[in-house]
Amino acid sequence: MLRMLIIAWVTSVPVATSASAADDVETWFLRLWNESRAFPRELSQPLRFTYQTRELYVPSREQLEEMRSQVEGKPDHPLRHELGLYEQRARGEFTTTTVEVILGDPMYWRYSADSEFGSERRIYIDRGRDGKAVWSLTAGQLNIADAATPPEGYGYASYIDEIRVMAQMFFFQGIGIGISEELQLPPSFTRNGPHWTATISAAGSVFRYDGLWDDALGEGRIQVWTVVSSERFPDTVGERLVFGGHRADSVSGHVVSGRVTQHTSDGSRDREYSLLGCEQVTPEVVKSATQIPSLDRDDPKRGALSVDSIYDHRSGAPSWARSPDTGQFVRTSSPIRRYDSLRLAGWVTLAGLVVIAVAVRLARLTRTGSA
Repeated sequence: MLRMLIIAWVTSVPVATSASAADDVETWFLRLWNESRAFPRELSQPLRFTYQTRELYVPSREQLEEMRSQVEGKPDHPLRHELGLYEQRARGEFTTTTVEVILGDPMYWRYSADSEFGSERRIYIDRGRDGKAVWSLTAGQLNIADAATPPEGYGYASYIDEIRVMAQMFFFQGIGIGISEELQLPPSFTRNGPHWTATISAAGSVFRYDGLWDDALGEGRIQVWTVVSSERFPDTVGERLVFGGHRADSVSGHVVSGRVTQHTSDGSRDREYSLLGCEQVTPEVVKSATQIPSLDRDDPKRGALSVDSIYDHRSGAPSWARSPDTGQFVRTSSPIRRYDSLRLAGWVTLAGLVVIAVAVRLARLTRTGSA
């Protein structure tokens, strides 16, 4: 159980339940707050969890017409692909991505995303960390880099932050989501019968949680998380996450949220996330899943690799590309630039893989410097 797996959570953040905090909601909220903030740093049993996301946002009719006028007669216009996705959604054809996360600890993890663009176009992208090395795998290319000193554009190690946000969103109903700094003030709580509200201030932003209390279970069910104010990012004010599909979960040991809908500041639905499953796995599963993919063995997720290039960005490591003449791999003098790499994998398809953008969007509210 996650509650049992996360150890020493009481000291994980400088928030503690005071002697006067007898309210059930406050006691429950602060306990999950500390557990959430310790995840996955204090995780002692590896996990596998799977979720699905659907891109829902569709611009207004006027905005779509404006985009069409911009791309008309320009087949290479950068808005053309984006416009195509919006028009698909307007017809009820949503971009769906299924993500599998295998997590041992912050040093060993794998994130695998399979996206569907309409009924025929599919693509996958995997990213992982195997101790000191990070890597990214698509159907055509494998990139490897040093986790501590990656070249610009290859900082895959930061994906652990986004994985953490998704876990917080599902397993802890959004408690602790996006907050990487110390709280300016202790959370404040109000309660009216089963309805309760928690307000949190951090790094110039104020967030509000609204939920219901279940006396029988002794647990709360968060309904809405809202950005109330933000000094650094005022355009995010009004953004919210709406939680549903609450259920008791044997792995986490408490109520989790099985469905989360992200709304923009104007109330439009942006994305929907659904938790498909969660289970404990063995260290052997983590080791097999996170090791750098190789031509010498089948990958546990993708099988035999069919890449055309392997670019190793670590100091002194060789890189390889398949010869168009012989079909054999030959050593190449230097890795191609990041943007050429993206072009090979397909700007069109990779641009659609914004499958955990909520992590980037919410994390930037409370982080100093670049997101």
